[in-house]
Amino acid sequence: IKNADIDIAVTHNGRTISINNYNRSRPNDKSILYTSSFRHGDTRTSSAGYEVVVTGLPKSIDQELAFGEKITGTVSAIRPYGQSGASKIPASKGFVLSAHGSKMQDLKDMRIGDEVTLELNINNEWQGVEFILASGPVLVEGGKAKTDITHSSAAVRTARTAVAIDSTGKRVSMVTVDSKGASKGMTLREFASYLASLGVYQAINLDGGGSTAIAARMPGSQYASLLNKPAD
Repeated sequence: IKNADIDIAVTHNGRTISINNYNRSRPNDKSILYTSSFRHGDTRTSSAGYEVVVTGLPKSIDQELAFGEKITGTVSAIRPYGQSGASKIPASKGFVLSAHGSKMQDLKDMRIGDEVTLELNINNEWQGVEFILASGPVLVEGGKAKTDITHSSAAVRTARTAVAIDSTGKRVSMVTVDSKGASKGMTLREFASYLASLGVYQAINLDGGGSTAIAARMPGSQYASLLNKPAD
């Protein structure tokens, strides 16, 4: 349980371009990489941006590409600034680069048929990890509750769910706080303090709000059962 730093680099005609993020809504003056694991079939972007579709990769980015490995494809479509209709994301062996504002210039030299090379990397402590679950924010670090939590819902008192580990990394705790009946929930800072009081070493926020739920298959049971009382 720790922060992960993802570096996304695209090389075209000997020039390397840094991409800001991936598979999320495109902010102003940022560039985004969209792959087939995005929750929609297209980029869901407005016409106020520039997009390049790359296909013909030798393998799937989401299923087969390793961190630090370079993969090359060919530009198959371009959606220029002002053109309506979000770009369709290739179903497997391809990706879309989407840029807004000051970042659009990075993509404007690309032409249909050009080769584009993509490399995704991660900080060293995550190298070789087979599965990663992305969430946040981190609530407990080194056994101490985080006090600088700036998440948009940090001050909201609501239901919370987190996962935590002890200092050995061998004991995992799943913790849920309800916001129904006698329980009014917790802010993220309250939740962080509570988790630290349990003696956990690292903890990260997973979910919050009326839908947060925790289920487990208890010893002797065939099926999992709901353990908390979701507000919804």
